[in-house]
Amino acid sequence: MTLHLLPTQADRAWQRATRFTCERSLSEIISTFADERGVKVTDLVGPSKKQTLARHRQDCMATIRREKPSMSLPDIGRAFNRDHTTVLHALRAVEKRAAQ
Repeated sequence: MTLHLLPTQADRAWQRATRFTCERSLSEIISTFADERGVKVTDLVGPSKKQTLARHRQDCMATIRREKPSMSLPDIGRAFNRDHTTVLHALRAVEKRAAQ
């Protein structure tokens, strides 16, 4: 079962803040990412701290940052019910894993 996310406050804030349109919405990016990784959207944005889910969540945050570079860290964090510092940590962790 695929959960279709409703437009979030972060989606609306991003749309107002940017002057160009992106191909995919925040909800679409998260849903597609979850499908590709074989996890549920609810698990991806949920409170679980299991290592595998945390890594998928970090990778998804990094994907959003690449596709929507003008989106702020707090807006990305809100999409995952997380703080902006968690997003910053995720971006650094993904970068570190890529360098290894």
